[in-house]
Amino acid sequence: MTDFRTQDMYSRLGLTSKAIQEEIEKTYLRKLFTLPPDKGNNPEAMLEFNMVSESYEILSDPKSRKGYDQNYEFIKQMEEILIAIEKEQPF
Repeated sequence: MTDFRTQDMYSRLGLTSKAIQEEIEKTYLRKLFTLPPDKGNNPEAMLEFNMVSESYEILSDPKSRKGYDQNYEFIKQMEEILIAIEKEQPF
C-alpha cells in the first residue's frame, strides 16, 4: 500500500500541481466513494481517508493552496541542495 504520509498533497489525490479547482473537487469526490472510513476496521484505510481529506481541504482553498505551493517548492529546493552537498562531502 502507498505511504500517504510521505506524498505531497497533489499526489494523495492523484493530481499534479497544474490541476484546476474543478479537477481537485471531482477527484476528491471520486476518492470519497472508494475510501469509506466506516467500512471494516482498517486503520490504513482510515489514515488514507484522513490524508485525502486534509489534501482536499488545503488545495480547495485558493489562499491555502498558494501557501502550500510556495512552501512545498521551497522544501524541494532545500532537499536538492542538501543532496548535492552530501554528494560532494559525505558525512
